[in-house]
Amino acid sequence: MIPRKWFTSLLFSAVLLAGSAQAAAAEDTTGSSPEPSAPSGKHITILHTNDMHGRAVEASPEMGFAKVTGIFNQYRSQNPDTLVLDAGDAVHGTPFATLVQGESSVKVMNEMGYDATVPGNHEFNYGWKYLVELSKG
Repeated sequence: MIPRKWFTSLLFSAVLLAGSAQAAAAEDTTGSSPEPSAPSGKHITILHTNDMHGRAVEASPEMGFAKVTGIFNQYRSQNPDTLVLDAGDAVHGTPFATLVQGESSVKVMNEMGYDATVPGNHEFNYGWKYLVELSKG
């Protein structure tokens, strides 16, 4: 994952959310339903994590980054159209992450190939300016 991908992912997520909200608010004023289109044959797999809290190593019952990466790779090998998303709280909680203010988690998650992330409340533990810097790399 390139260094700016975290910031781009955050921006992409915000734009996607705004577009979804706008589409949901639109009303059909014609009173008729469109004909269903034929399936395109495209299958997208969406994988999601949240509240990893810097768990780099597996500890029962939680899963560490290594085990999660194996799961991601298994799904990616079955379907290259796999999106990997995270809903936040990844950069704080264990010494691995907290001692370096989340930088280690960001590096590992970049290597894991996350496609998009959004910040959880713990991403703001070190201040929003630091979060912006952290998102660059």
